[in-house]
Amino acid sequence: MTALDRGLALHLTLTQDDRRTVVDSSGNGNNGTARGRAQPVDDPTLGRCYQFNGTTDYVEIPPLGRTDTVTIQLWVRADVLDRTRTVLACADWPTGNLLIEFVNTRLKVNLTGGEPGDQIFGYAFTANRWYHLAVSYSRRDQRISLYVDGKLTETRQYGKTAEVNLTGAWVGGRNAGTYFQGRIGSLRIYRRALTEDQIRQIMQIDLAKLVLHLPLDELRDNAAVDAAGSTLAARATGTPSTVLDEFFGRSLRFDGTNEMLTMPDAEALRLGAYTVSIWLKPDGPPPTLWQGIVGKPGRNFNIWLNSAGHIHHRFNAGGNWNTGAPDTPPGSIAWNAWNHVAITNDGTTATTYINGVLAATGPTGGAPVVNNAPLLLAGDLDGAASGHRFKGNLAHLRIFRAALPAEAIQRGMAVDQAAVTSVRRSHPLVFDLLDGDDETVLPIDSDPTGHQLFLEITNSADQPVLLDPITTAPTATNHHLALRFRAGTLAAPCLDPAKPQQLVRVAADGWQISKPVSEDQTVVFYLASTRGRTLEQGRTWHLTLEHAIADVAGGTRATRVELHYRQLRYAGQTTALEGHRRRILKIINRLGKPEIPLHAGFTGGNSVLNDSRSESMLVLHVANLAADGPIPLAPRDTSQNPTRLRISFDHEPTTRATLDRPWALGTGSDLKDVDIPANAAVRTGWQVERTSVEGEATELVLTPIGKTSLGLREIVEIPLARIRSSLPSGPANLYLRYENVPGYQDGQFICPVVKGPLVANGSYVGVGTSSPAAPLHVQEATGTGHGPNSGSLLIDHDNGGGASSIVFRSRVNRGSDYGFIQYQDAAATGGAGESARLIVGTSNDPDDHVILQPAGNVGVGAPNPKAKLHVDGDYYGRGHLHLYAYEGDGRDGTAFVQARDDSGRTSLGLRLRTQTQGRIVDAIHLNPDGNVALGHADPRSRLTVHGSTNISADGAPVGLMTMLFNGRMNDGESRTHQLYNLTNHCTSWLELTVLIHDTNSNTHRLLTRVEYVAYREWTEAPKVEMLAQPYRKTGARSIYNAGVAVVGNDIQAQVSQSGFATNSVYKVLARYLIGKS
Repeated sequence: MTALDRGLALHLTLTQDDRRTVVDSSGNGNNGTARGRAQPVDDPTLGRCYQFNGTTDYVEIPPLGRTDTVTIQLWVRADVLDRTRTVLACADWPTGNLLIEFVNTRLKVNLTGGEPGDQIFGYAFTANRWYHLAVSYSRRDQRISLYVDGKLTETRQYGKTAEVNLTGAWVGGRNAGTYFQGRIGSLRIYRRALTEDQIRQIMQIDLAKLVLHLPLDELRDNAAVDAAGSTLAARATGTPSTVLDEFFGRSLRFDGTNEMLTMPDAEALRLGAYTVSIWLKPDGPPPTLWQGIVGKPGRNFNIWLNSAGHIHHRFNAGGNWNTGAPDTPPGSIAWNAWNHVAITNDGTTATTYINGVLAATGPTGGAPVVNNAPLLLAGDLDGAASGHRFKGNLAHLRIFRAALPAEAIQRGMAVDQAAVTSVRRSHPLVFDLLDGDDETVLPIDSDPTGHQLFLEITNSADQPVLLDPITTAPTATNHHLALRFRAGTLAAPCLDPAKPQQLVRVAADGWQISKPVSEDQTVVFYLASTRGRTLEQGRTWHLTLEHAIADVAGGTRATRVELHYRQLRYAGQTTALEGHRRRILKIINRLGKPEIPLHAGFTGGNSVLNDSRSESMLVLHVANLAADGPIPLAPRDTSQNPTRLRISFDHEPTTRATLDRPWALGTGSDLKDVDIPANAAVRTGWQVERTSVEGEATELVLTPIGKTSLGLREIVEIPLARIRSSLPSGPANLYLRYENVPGYQDGQFICPVVKGPLVANGSYVGVGTSSPAAPLHVQEATGTGHGPNSGSLLIDHDNGGGASSIVFRSRVNRGSDYGFIQYQDAAATGGAGESARLIVGTSNDPDDHVILQPAGNVGVGAPNPKAKLHVDGDYYGRGHLHLYAYEGDGRDGTAFVQARDDSGRTSLGLRLRTQTQGRIVDAIHLNPDGNVALGHADPRSRLTVHGSTNISADGAPVGLMTMLFNGRMNDGESRTHQLYNLTNHCTSWLELTVLIHDTNSNTHRLLTRVEYVAYREWTEAPKVEMLAQPYRKTGARSIYNAGVAVVGNDIQAQVSQSGFATNSVYKVLARYLIGKS
């Protein structure tokens, strides 16, 4: 039984005709009868449905009783819409007061006793097209709604309402001339109002035709045959064995080596949308990384089992043959135990369920690509002859042609399960008592009208439970069921036999209920079935209790309700089954206004980390949004029933071995320490109590101490600290329940919480930290080294030749300028081959990028670096440049500075430059022949020096200096060149060689060479003495002179000409050695 079955009185699938009996699949035994020539036919949309001829055909259904609320759903496809055409009519209308019919292209609903009697909806229908219709009526809300194809199209109001009397009814006919002509499928009648989402889910279930059902409990002629009625069969390879099983009775076992099943391709197995479900019991972790469970080669609806215990849902879509839903969490499959796995794909979203619970979901990237390949079970799903085969047991493979909702998957599980335990055999019945929101809630209200509780009684044993009819009114000694409430639980209006329109009653066909009986401080209702019934294993009886409301005394609270049963038996036995079960009901206030002007949400983000260790904090706020003033509160100090705010979370019980609630915020252990900090401001005006939920998690209860109201626009901030989570990423819920707020009904807010590796705090995001200190803050408990499948940050791409990149932008020139870091697995994006590279660059010029190759070569402006560092363009450096020997590694060697390329044809020189006062100076120039020039750009010998030289020893800054001067003189001119300065007590040696040449006559004029000593005694002026007779060679007139001059303490070389001469050029070579330097 699932939530979609709650309140279900009738479900005619309209797919079969068993000797004119139309079977009710709700489990309530309300079978219909086909009249005229109405019969099931094949249909491409629904699979099968009933055809009506428009003159004599209809289906008769039995009385279903009275109810205040009803939802009727069915599929219709009219051949013509030319006049009144009946869809459903009570047989003795207007006593049975419901009539639904087409009036030309509009739908009309007549409710006798309602005002207006006729409600005609504005939606225009057309012939020869399928529609899913849902009509929902609520006497309490005084309205009726029409849903078409799962969407609400119109709601119409009543001025006066009446209860619905579902006497025997006809589907498709009423009077001559009004019979329906066309097709009708899958009729459901509920004694409650369904939501739009529930209607849409049921619509999806109807469309999801069962394509294949292999029970896998036996092999016939070495093949597993389809139990859904087709001729499809899966033939065995090897000898899979049928084994006894305590869970299913029998199942098929595979050895993981030689055994598998293969079904030839068929049109029914070529699915663009699907649901595939199967039970599997693996023999421990597989020896290989993967084992195939079920699917078609080419990755059509593949279910793979990983050795880490997770499910791999794969399919072919969007040009990627190996896409799929995200993997389920590791350990989601239990070894050596039965697991139910279901995968769905509607072309947009792919989903995986484990044991009926959502375990993984994600976008598909496109509609599935269908392959004409065989269906494989327990084999290598890629079609290999061996390997990747499943070892263990399989049971109940089902394939549907659409994506089923979770409710339908859970229903399929319930049908399959037939576990046998002594407890279930001795206490076969379990029950729930739920309201329309699927909660165990009994409302406080002053008017019983329209209130419903759904009594769901399920057979949990492994065999049918039977009862014989009781035709008299049920009593304390003659009944089948007894529903027992504590005295003071139910309100007086629903217990007063003098007010039958408000008295608690059962709205269920063939069931009677007694008037309330006071007995041992309880109030008891006895129920009996007026006809014999069989409750199959896993099936449910659906009874609707109307008009049950709680007494206002005591306010919001909890109470106990018991269901006792007797005069039941197992099939084939005479021993009576007697026993009882117990449930807890929450009593909540439904007096007052239903909508409270409060807002509940989070301040600063709603994310928590799910790394199982980090503690997160959420700041919950409650704000008064009333337009006209404060909201009253009932304080603890003065009220018997004070206002309470209850904060709780969904949690996964720590004691469970398997993960049943992955949607919960955390485990019981994760949430047991959640609290409001002791210094929180809210504690000054509110009493805070911590209670446990199921003995594990925490519920926080806040009660105002003396506060009598929440002021206009007042906000109460509630910090929730020490929240941890170890459950899979995804949404979770925080529940804020408010009770006993004067003038308002009890209610709750559901505040979404996101658990995952990311936490948002204002404008900052944290990964692995709940307190991010930057726009993106990544923190690891243990650092992660790089690897092919690991790292602190992993950016991936699937296309060969593709690239992954990080882009940096600013508001300025955003459309053109940006920086980036890019990894690509080919030399050019979109290329082929294995030539990966990492690129750092800007958008301005592709030649300016920095490239790192796998070999370790770095290129600056060089797309294909040919060495460890390859710079294409000018280099600018600040700091020292250290060159280490090429051989290196602690051994002697040689370091190279080379001017070269790899062409083998060009000649390259090398130049070292310096800068003085902003001016570039060519310091050293090596030409391609190896000649070196110092201070000159044109090396003409192995060593060319432009300027002075200094040969020093013992670290002295000045040694044997050589200086070369040249210049030009005219008539009567002289030139002086500074050589050096003599300090106190200093001596020096000087050699001077001078050549003078007349350029006009191209004539030699003077060659002289002289040696001197120059010295200073103490602090006296320098003295210069010639060491030997100078060498002097003159030409023409002796008007040219050269020598040494002393100016202060400076020693200078001097050349001059005194007579007629023009354009004389000279060179002076001076060498000197200073005794003190």
